Formats: sequence, C-alpha cells, structure tokens
Amino acid sequence: MKCPQCNSTILNENINIQDNIAKCTFCSHIFKASEGLNDTDSKFQINQAPSGAWYEPKPNEVIFGATTRSATALYLIPFTLVWSGFSLGMLYGSQIANQQFSLFESLFGIPFLLGSILMIIQCLMSVFGKVEIHANREGGTIFTGVGPIGSKKSFLWREISSINNGISKPWFQRYEQEAIVLEGTSSYTFGGDLNEQRRYYILNALKKMKAQSR
Repeated sequence: MKCPQCNSTILNENINIQDNIAKCTFCSHIFKASEGLNDTDSKFQINQAPSGAWYEPKPNEVIFGATTRSATALYLIPFTLVWSGFSLGMLYGSQIANQQFSLFESLFGIPFLLGSILMIIQCLMSVFGKVEIHANREGGTIFTGVGPIGSKKSFLWREISSINNGISKPWFQRYEQEAIVLEGTSSYTFGGDLNEQRRYYILNALKKMKAQSR
C-alpha cells in the first residue's frame, strides 16, 4: 500500500483494515486504508486510451478525456421530444395560438420548462458531451460539457489528497451513479455520464499524473 500524500510504502503494522485506517510513518498522514488499496492499476498505460477516449501529449501539458456519448440517447431523445412537446405545447403553445397571456398557466408551466431544459442538456451530453482534462506538474483543469460550453474546475495536485471512485447523485435525478471524486482542500465529483471503461481510464490517468507531479 502507498501513501496518497507522499507515495511512501505503508508498513503492515500501520494498517488497520478492520477500522479502515492507515498511517504513513514518513509524513504522518492518516488516511482511509481503502484509499491506498484503490491505487493506480500497475498495468495501466495512459497512452493506451480505450474507444471513445483520447490522450494528447503537449510540450507543457497533457490532454486526456473521453466522450459521454451513450446509447441512452436512443430512448432519451424521443422521450424528451414527446414529453417536452406535449407539456410545453399545452401550457404555452395554446397561449401563443390564442394570443392570450395566462399568468397562472405560465407560472404553473415553469417546472415543466426547467425540466425540459435539463432533459435537453442530458440529450446533448449523451450525443455530443465530453469530459476533458488539461494537466501539468502543478495541476490542471477539468471540463465537462458540449463543445466550448460547460463547467470548468481548476485544481492543484498538492491540494488533492485522494482520487477515487465515488457516487454522484445530481439533484435533478432520482438515482445514483458512479463517478470520479477528487478529495482534498475541496471535493469535486465529476464523470457520472462516462461509461465504466472510459471512467476507469480517466480515473487512473489522474492518479498517474498526480504520482508524476511529486
């Protein structure tokens, strides 16, 4: 087992699997034993990206990422078109056709409008979305979105204590999904839209880059 802080080998007597606690005698870092067990796969090669993922070495940084394209688009897009078209057409289309404004119907339709926007975003992510990381020895940025539009998170390797599989549950979804979790000075969860193979690649690529930053 390796220390996630300094990458030193943890002595067996400093590992308590039952209580899920381990301590590094070199830097005195105390962490969950499961974090050390979830270290980078020794057979992992960052330059061997799976289908739907990519790796681009640059002079001053490395770019790697994966598409969020998914087969769920086959049923998600038709469902979104039918649900949004029916609900919004009934609430707002009738007002436009009759050229009459109804405050009650307009306010009542706001949740349906917001729901339609979120579903459209999910449709776009399932067809055109991506997760892409630009990283160097100091840190990097994580981008999630479609084309140039999306969310971006910057981080420094020295502020990241662990990189693990975790659980993501967006507030607009009822179900949980596996994701990548960066923990440290602040916690950041992303990659819930990636399939298992692409998420595995991004997870281990991040771990490898962090190990090389020391």
